[in-house]
Amino acid sequence: MRRLELLSNNEIKFIHSSSIRILEEVGVNINNARALKLLNAAGAEVDFEKKLAKPPQDLVESMVKKAPNRITLFGRGSKNLLRLGSHTHTYFHAGGLSPFIRDPVTGKQRKATKDDVIYLVRLVDFLPHINAFWAGTPASPKNVQQQVRDLIYAKIMFENSEKHCGLDVSNGFSRKILDQDGFSRHGGAKRN
Repeated sequence: MRRLELLSNNEIKFIHSSSIRILEEVGVNINNARALKLLNAAGAEVDFEKKLAKPPQDLVESMVKKAPNRITLFGRGSKNLLRLGSHTHTYFHAGGLSPFIRDPVTGKQRKATKDDVIYLVRLVDFLPHINAFWAGTPASPKNVQQQVRDLIYAKIMFENSEKHCGLDVSNGFSRKILDQDGFSRHGGAKRN
C-alpha cells in the first residue's frame, strides 16, 4: 500500500521553522509546575506566574533528536496496534467533541447526549478504516457534569471500543482518577 503524503519536504521544513519561531517568540502554556521547572533548568525562558515557557530552537531540536523514531500506540487486542514512525501506514482517527449532533430520526440539529456518544463510539469501533479515538469522543454530551466529563468519555470508550483512545483530560480531578484507576486497569500507560 502506498503511503499517503500530504506535504512536500519544503512544506514540512516551513512548518517546522514556523513552529520553532512560535515556540521561541510566543511560547507555550504549560499548567504543570514540575514541567516548567524542568524546561527552565534545560534553558527555556519560563514565566512561572503566567505558566508560559519559551524554549529556544537548540533545546527543541535536541529533544526531538532524543525522541524515539518509532512508537506504538496500543488499543486492546493485537489488531489495534498503531505503529507510528514506520512510514508504512496512514492511520485515521475519530474525534471532535462536537456539542451538537444531527438527530438520525428527525434530521434536526440538537445537543449531543451521552447515548449519542455511546452510539458513535460503537459505530467508530466497527469501522475498519478508523484506527483510533483522539482527544475524546466524536460528540460532547451536554447532559453530563463538566467535572466528570473526561471520566464519562473514558468509561464510554473503554466499554464500547477496543481501539486506541487518546484522551485530552481537561481537569486535575479526572486526571487523578484516571491515573490511579482507569488507565492502569484498561491497559494504558500509568503516568509518573
